[in-house]
Amino acid sequence: MSPLFGKKTTKKEEKSKQEVVESKKDVDIKDVDLSNLKFDTYLQPYITEKTNDLSTQNKYVFLVLKRMNKVMIKRLVEKNYKVKVDKVNVIFLTVSPKRLGYIKPKSRKGGYKKAIVTLKPGYKIDLAI
Repeated sequence: MSPLFGKKTTKKEEKSKQEVVESKKDVDIKDVDLSNLKFDTYLQPYITEKTNDLSTQNKYVFLVLKRMNKVMIKRLVEKNYKVKVDKVNVIFLTVSPKRLGYIKPKSRKGGYKKAIVTLKPGYKIDLAI
């Protein structure tokens, strides 16, 4: 690229950019340490009539942090409830605008992530409060 259209990159800069991209790819989800995560703040049971009906199908619903992925959720549930997880489905409920009367929305409300955890046959979680 000519200096007229932008800065010419050197070989050192190109190598450093490649190393950064490679280092991001090398992170494995299984290597993430979950021992320092506090269970109550990262995984909360979501109890409603509909989720109680799902528990008959061996499915349980939890509120989780937005940055958590399926693998982390699976490992947290297996570790804390001592059960085997078959699969995890994740739903992200978006932020909705909040309005006062006829005034245009100025603030935002809500926005959270739910995880529906399906357990393997023979396992059960007691979420009685």
